Amino acid sequence: MRRERRKSSKPLAIDFSRLSDLQMRLKRLEDDFGSTVQKVTSDVQRITSSVGRSYSEPNVQRQIHQVQTTCSRVSQCGKQVAEELERRARSLKYAGEQYRKVEAMLS
Repeated sequence: MRRERRKSSKPLAIDFSRLSDLQMRLKRLEDDFGSTVQKVTSDVQRITSSVGRSYSEPNVQRQIHQVQTTCSRVSQCGKQVAEELERRARSLKYAGEQYRKVEAMLS
């Protein structure tokens, strides 16, 4: 036996302003995180480059190479985290739009 769904005039219990606020905060966090990672890795690259020019000893050069390799990995991971934060922010925006459509259909 199938139950028929009745159209309800009861609105959804969604706080659109909180959802929007969360989406904006997540986007701001993504922007701040991305720029911080970029600044730190850029500073590290600049410093290691300067040190590398000043010291030609193989041990120092090896250590500089390791720091630069780690810096590249941090940069790559930072991009992945920033992309994921951006995806989450877009998902929240999409969810808000969908809730608004459903609410409009229910009224």
